[in-house]
Amino acid sequence: MYAHFADEAYQKIDYINYFDTSRRKIKRELYDTRGFLSCVRVLSTDQKIQAEYYLSPQGNVKIEKYYDINSNHPYEAKKIILNHLGKTHFLNNETELGAFFIETIYQNSDLFFSDRNLVTSHIFNIVASYIPVIAVLHSTHVKDVTDLAHSPIKNVYKGVFEHLQRYKAIIVSTQQQKADVIERISGVIPVYAIPVGYSSIDMKDYSNENKYVSPKKIISVARYSPEKQLIQQIELINKLKDSFPNIELHMYGFGKEEQHLKERIQELGLEKHVILRGFLKDLTDEYQDAYLNLITSNMEGFSLALLECESHGVPSISYDIQYGPGELIQDGKNGYLVEKNNQHMLFEKVKLLLNNPQLQQSFSHHCIETAQKYSRTQIMLLWKNLLQHFN
Repeated sequence: MYAHFADEAYQKIDYINYFDTSRRKIKRELYDTRGFLSCVRVLSTDQKIQAEYYLSPQGNVKIEKYYDINSNHPYEAKKIILNHLGKTHFLNNETELGAFFIETIYQNSDLFFSDRNLVTSHIFNIVASYIPVIAVLHSTHVKDVTDLAHSPIKNVYKGVFEHLQRYKAIIVSTQQQKADVIERISGVIPVYAIPVGYSSIDMKDYSNENKYVSPKKIISVARYSPEKQLIQQIELINKLKDSFPNIELHMYGFGKEEQHLKERIQELGLEKHVILRGFLKDLTDEYQDAYLNLITSNMEGFSLALLECESHGVPSISYDIQYGPGELIQDGKNGYLVEKNNQHMLFEKVKLLLNNPQLQQSFSHHCIETAQKYSRTQIMLLWKNLLQHFN
């Protein structure tokens, strides 16, 4: 037996492992943070889960899950037994369990939102039709954004687009995506545009207006992920460094591309010019001396990072992509929109802004103005109107 504790004082058990005579793990007991045994897992000799038993704080088994470890999907429960209010229910999979849960908690006038659609849409698709559901999209809805009319729907959203009549409406983050989705579904159900975030900074409280910022620090706030095309930003700095020897690109984020980015920085000898800052919980201080922000993604859902930059008066130069930058950036007024993957034009626009601090100050002022359109009050009003419409 092996016990793992959740605290250094060895007072809170996390889990206990049990072993057979050959020292193979055969069972794990998991404990809730409140101290009671919450789950028992029975394991095969090759450490695959054969069965799980979920317990109440009183020690009663409420859910039993059984797995077929020899199937093509050994980690998907093949049979679920639910003990609820004195009745035993037999379910075939997690989707049916989710549907049972929704139907159990539903009360008259409730409205549900399908937000994690890869999972939740399939649940709502088998839930009783009298329960109202609105689907929320957080990214582009098609696989190929260059062919919005014909490109296959992303797998994450197939459950919605293949069962449109099940949903009362769809919510997207931008007006442009709203128009594109309406056209794609031929207006079968309503589509609403509600930004996924809001600006928390009030313009009247902004103290950095007209503050001079040295044309030195460029920032990038994005996951270290292939779709962000961050290598293009590194190569941009390589082109700029001779004309701007003090230039720095600070890249905030994390992800699977980190090693690839490090290698490219080293290949170009840019260690003093490109800094991978990793994930920082609060970038407020970083925005204070940031001259501009870069976005080189091939697609976005909205770009909360862009809105946050504008809220702090940091202008952005971005590829004109679906979706987000085209609504947050007014080209030539609070930043620049560049044709996607036009690296020469990106270089020219960044160089232009670096050489013109007065223009940067003007852009900064208009960024803050734009961000006010996405204030907490404005976004809450959109949600309030939506809820009232469906109440």
